[in-house]
Amino acid sequence: MITLKQTVGQYFRALTTMYLALLAGQIVLFVIFLYLNLTDHSRQPDPIGGILKYLVAILVINGFVVGQLIYKKRLIKLKSLDDLAAKLEGYRGAMIMRLALLEGPSLLTLVLYFLTADLFFIMMAGFIIFIFLFFIPSRDKISRELELSSAEKMKIENPDALINEI
Repeated sequence: MITLKQTVGQYFRALTTMYLALLAGQIVLFVIFLYLNLTDHSRQPDPIGGILKYLVAILVINGFVVGQLIYKKRLIKLKSLDDLAAKLEGYRGAMIMRLALLEGPSLLTLVLYFLTADLFFIMMAGFIIFIFLFFIPSRDKISRELELSSAEKMKIENPDALINEI
């Protein structure tokens, strides 16, 4: 039987890579759609975008609020666990959920900007990306949010420490 081992360093590399991939996807689409709309001088803002502005604003606010609520609720459950590996796996899931609930409205606003050429949508996407930047994972943030013990803090500071074996 093959045993797979995950170290703290591997965990944080995977977590950071996932975060950066989600962020990069938004930024790439932002730049592409902005370029396409700015270089096509024949496009004018579409009046149907006015109705969609309210929908987008509601989705962005709900995505942020619901993401925060789910994230905080999951953190409360994770703090009570004794196993560091289970805490870290749960943290990854909570983080993915929070980021996904922001990324969905971001991608929607980018597509709406591309379709309508209304600057409101690109500004909303930029705002979401700006908020996204505050959620970058770090050892200190995880330690603080999960209220890790001093032994657990020492373990996540050592990149070679084993946290999971499958």
